[in-house]
Amino acid sequence: MKIKNIAVAIATLGAAISLVGCGGSKGEISLWVGNESVEFYDKVVKEYLANNADFGYNVKVVASDAGTIAGSMLADNTACGDIITIAHDNIGKLAQKSYIKALTDEALLAQIEADNPDTYKEVIRSTIPNSGTTDKYVFGSPYISQALFLMYNKQYVSETQAQTFEGLKEAALALRETDTDKKGDIHGCTLAGTDGFNFSFTLLARKAEDNSTTLKLYEGLDKSNSYCQGDDTVAVTRWAQDAFRNGTLEWPNDSGYATMMQTHTALAVVGGAWHYNAVVSAIGKDNVGLALIPTFTLTADNVAETTIPANTVMRGGTFADCKCFVINGASDKNKYEAEQKLITYLSSKEIQNQSFKEAMNVPAYEGSMDYIESIKSEIDSNAYQLAKAQSQMAEYGIPQPFVTATLNNYYYQNGGPDLYKNLIIIDPKTEGDDTIRKVREVLFTMEYIWKWGNSTVDKLDIPETLPGDTSTKVS
Repeated sequence: MKIKNIAVAIATLGAAISLVGCGGSKGEISLWVGNESVEFYDKVVKEYLANNADFGYNVKVVASDAGTIAGSMLADNTACGDIITIAHDNIGKLAQKSYIKALTDEALLAQIEADNPDTYKEVIRSTIPNSGTTDKYVFGSPYISQALFLMYNKQYVSETQAQTFEGLKEAALALRETDTDKKGDIHGCTLAGTDGFNFSFTLLARKAEDNSTTLKLYEGLDKSNSYCQGDDTVAVTRWAQDAFRNGTLEWPNDSGYATMMQTHTALAVVGGAWHYNAVVSAIGKDNVGLALIPTFTLTADNVAETTIPANTVMRGGTFADCKCFVINGASDKNKYEAEQKLITYLSSKEIQNQSFKEAMNVPAYEGSMDYIESIKSEIDSNAYQLAKAQSQMAEYGIPQPFVTATLNNYYYQNGGPDLYKNLIIIDPKTEGDDTIRKVREVLFTMEYIWKWGNSTVDKLDIPETLPGDTSTKVS
């Protein structure tokens, strides 16, 4: 897939992306990066300016929460940096409101095209509002990759136990026998959050044998090409219901996953690299183990009334994403050329490699694991294991396919994640129906929300027969 060069379409953007020449002292460009990376990028920017005296601008590097910048942009982008870091799934909703600018620099576009996997090149593109065309253009330059993986406490969990959720449960039950104060409060694993991203590993799970799933989430970036009613999804959901009842999994408490790790009420957490430092603070660096999201085996009860064989082994899945540099739509148009030159440098392979080596930011470019393997003996063991786990998890994941604000909102903001969570934590003794029919009905409703939003979901008529369903609709 070739990235469309939009230099020919500049006229459609009007004054918002007018270009000016460099030279002389023209002011300041503010660069917002994640809190964990600010020292590194401050150093790199100083080196860049020292070697490019004609750049024309001072650059101020600002520490920020990369997870909330998009929200800040939507609230008031005039109060945000000129160049900001966002996860790629925010590109669509920001582009559609003209809160970020399309990239036009030919060298930058060529670098993005040459360096990145096709999956990233698809999700950094969006349409230009009021441009008179439906063509999609590049809005972000990937420079960090991210995926969920497992962080576990090596004091209580062996490397072998960390490979399976059954092993994590075994470790939790063993500690319950010795720590009588906590007893039932000890669980094999928790989550970094209960939203539709941090709790996605079951929904995105794949058969370990052939890496397959029937789940479709905006496949081909098509809103209607979504499906979550397959028997494999049904069986995994029933496994998750059991896992939250039998000591395998637990939701993070009000104090969060790090406190649960610190107090040993959870022996592992499914999270991302941005959660690593909190886990280190909770249990100590030497006690942190890193691994793929574990496998789990579907029992006969999990697969009852489905076509899935008992003892099918599943691997927890993930969204495999990238963080990108984007240009704030409120940034002075005169900075536009210089901003793109700076982004070209900061998202180059060379700086991505340096960022990994010094700040543990796993590169986004295709084939970066070859570089990481080449410096294995030079880097911290945990940094290597983190990169390896995250890179391998990308094989079991998909980039968040939310290339428009609509898709992002339909998946995250229209009630689907809460439906899924509430289905899984149902206690049949006190809270009602956990039958397979109930599972199928909720998954049917989630699929409907993914496609159409929740504006008419209250009028949704659940069919008498659902895919794979042999039960009777409950009136």
